Amino acid sequence: MNYALICPNVFSFSSDLSPKEFEEMHFNFFFDLANNAKIFNFSIKILQSTLDRYLCNFPWNKFGDQKWLPYLRDWESYIYPTFLKYSVSINKTDNSKNCDCIKSDLETEKGNWVYLIFNNANEFPLIENIFVLTKSKCKILCLDKLNTLTPSDDVNMVYYPWKNFFDSRLPHTGEYHFCPPVGWDRFGYIKKVNNGYKDNKGRIWVHDTERKDHWDVQLPDNSHINVSYDGRII
Repeated sequence: MNYALICPNVFSFSSDLSPKEFEEMHFNFFFDLANNAKIFNFSIKILQSTLDRYLCNFPWNKFGDQKWLPYLRDWESYIYPTFLKYSVSINKTDNSKNCDCIKSDLETEKGNWVYLIFNNANEFPLIENIFVLTKSKCKILCLDKLNTLTPSDDVNMVYYPWKNFFDSRLPHTGEYHFCPPVGWDRFGYIKKVNNGYKDNKGRIWVHDTERKDHWDVQLPDNSHINVSYDGRII
């Protein structure tokens, strides 16, 4: 499982906006983030200090304004329950707005971390960096906007960190997709089996040496299938 950490800076809300402008600039970010968490299978984690900032800085004080009331009701019914459902609060004291400080504080946490670090730029919100931390390396990938989180070679390397070590042509989606065995990163190198890669279901993936456009997959019962780069049986 990969984890996404929301930086407290994302709650530095712009002021003097209409409800519609606020929704377009700020609320839609939460909606997109939750959707991306489902699509790319990562869990959102939030510092307790970040939740506190959300409770304090979101324009809840505008409930008495009839222009804001319907918007605030919709936002309240979605944002907080969504974060409670899909996130785990990390109880660490942090009064700093320095993203690097947050990153260093959590480097000792277990698991593969995908750090979503946001900055308060002119076109809000922007993704400043994505830090991918594994036991053997830390990779930094710079992106522009949240909507750039679409399947691509670079982003797949982030959400499927094993692609940094295994053959990147192994399919991560599809009917027959590759998933590395548990503990694959324990030794810092990948051990091949019969010139191929063993997955978590005991299947051995060997790249075809003749056509060089698919994988020859040996199943546990010693039968074979051919699988394309996008996980289709061919």
